[in-house]
Amino acid sequence: MKDLQQQISSMEYFKRVEQDSELVSRYPSDEYFVIRMDGIGLSKKYLSNVTRDKKFEGLMWESLEETFKVLHRKCPHDSQNFILAASICSDEVSIVLSKVPTYYDNRVIKLLTTFSSTFTSFFTGKGITRAKKKSQPICGAFDGRALILKNQSEVVEYLATRYAVNVRNSYTKLLRLDGVSSEEIYSKENYNNIKYIQAKIDERGLTDKASGMYLIPKFFVSNKRALQNYSFSSVDEMKSSITTSIVEHESWLEQFV
Repeated sequence: MKDLQQQISSMEYFKRVEQDSELVSRYPSDEYFVIRMDGIGLSKKYLSNVTRDKKFEGLMWESLEETFKVLHRKCPHDSQNFILAASICSDEVSIVLSKVPTYYDNRVIKLLTTFSSTFTSFFTGKGITRAKKKSQPICGAFDGRALILKNQSEVVEYLATRYAVNVRNSYTKLLRLDGVSSEEIYSKENYNNIKYIQAKIDERGLTDKASGMYLIPKFFVSNKRALQNYSFSSVDEMKSSITTSIVEHESWLEQFV
C-alpha cells in the first residue's frame, strides 16, 4: 500500500489547484482542463452499504461513453476530438481535455455546465428507462468543478490521486461493512493512516477482497476518435500505462497541427 500513501499525499496540492482554478473564467490554451463531476448524494443513496454495484458502474460507464459521443467533436480541429482522457471512481467522473482548440473558447463555466448537464441527462435517462416496474430507478444529478493542469505529468498525477483516494475509501468501507466502527475508521488518527488500514484488513482476513478494489475504477484514454478503457491492479501500473497512452494519443494529434 505504499503507492496509496504516497499518492494520497498529493490531495492537498490538487485542492489548491482546484481553488485557484475557480478564479479563472478562461483557461490558457497551452494547459489541460479537467472537468470533475461528482454525483450529488449518489454514493450515500446507492453505494453506502456495498463495496460495488455493477448496475451503477455500468450506468456510469455508458453515460461517459454517450457524453463522449455527443461532445468530443465540438471543435474546429481536424482530429475531431478534444477529449484526452477520463476516469470513473465510484460516483465521480473526471474528464481531461487536450490542448486542441474547441468551440467553447476555453470558457470554464461553459464547459462545466455543458459536460455536467450532458452526463446527468444520460445517467438519469438511462437509469429511469432501465428500472423495472415498482423498483427504484438509479438516477440523480452531478455537479462540476474545474482543475487547470500545466502538463501531462500533472494530468497523470491528478488521475492517480483520485484513483488512490477511491481505493482508500473502498478499503475503509470494506472494514466498516465487516463490523469495524465508523468512529474508529474515520477518526482523525486513522482515516488517512494506510498502515492502520492495511493492518486492520490483514487482521480481519480481507486481503483478497481488498486487492480487488483496485480493479473497480475505470480509466479511459482517447485512441484517435474513440475511447480505450483500462483497469489496473496498482497505482504504479496505472500511472505507467496511462502515461504511455496519453503520449501516443498526443503524438497522433501532432499530425493535425
